[in-house]
Amino acid sequence: EWLEPVDPAAYAALPGGRGFVFQPAADTGDRDPEYREILERFLGRQVAEQTAVLTERQKLIVLGASLTALGTPTVLEKLAVQAVRDGLDPLVLRESIYHAGAYCGAARALEALAAFDRAMERCGVALPLENCATVTAEDRMEKGFATQVRIFGDHIRDNYKNAPEGQLHIQEFLSANCFGDYYTRTCLDIPERELCTFAAIASLGGCEAQLGGHTAGNLAVGNSKEVLVAALSLLVPFIG
Repeated sequence: EWLEPVDPAAYAALPGGRGFVFQPAADTGDRDPEYREILERFLGRQVAEQTAVLTERQKLIVLGASLTALGTPTVLEKLAVQAVRDGLDPLVLRESIYHAGAYCGAARALEALAAFDRAMERCGVALPLENCATVTAEDRMEKGFATQVRIFGDHIRDNYKNAPEGQLHIQEFLSANCFGDYYTRTCLDIPERELCTFAAIASLGGCEAQLGGHTAGNLAVGNSKEVLVAALSLLVPFIG
């Protein structure tokens, strides 16, 4: 049609051309046809039109992070199955789950990974998937701190200087774990990981101050306001 790279909005304008649209109620059959119709009308049409700026990878990252943070493994399993059947890379979804766990906690991440693993088995995908680690126990702190500074600037150093007595280790947790163990992994790049963080925090609720900080972080690494608004729009049907 174009014989050149296509803008996502132009592609979305084609009949049926809205890219990846998650249909969580697709398998309700005749049990709840009315709710399925409501979701298809809202999520499959109206929301899809407003989120066309997002790539299919970005949609999968946002949804994976959100469903992990929400603690909804049954719905996440449906997402994983649909993603594989639609030809998306399951490694992208797995990395979104790993990354979101730094913000919502290991308990929810483990539930999400169990659902992901079930979905992979259903789809015949061999596990474990590719190893994406790039740090060791010895350098995770150093590389994580460097990544923090790269995204948020030198004021990160002030957080260490101004840490309340007895709480310096919290800053070290942040640098070594959130940024060292997760942001340094391959598969997702830094802008995608910042988007993943944004989606997880938005889904948790009650984290508005941190959401503001990661809005700035997203803008700093190249995710536009348009992308962030589209990400929130995609989450509305799931987080309310």
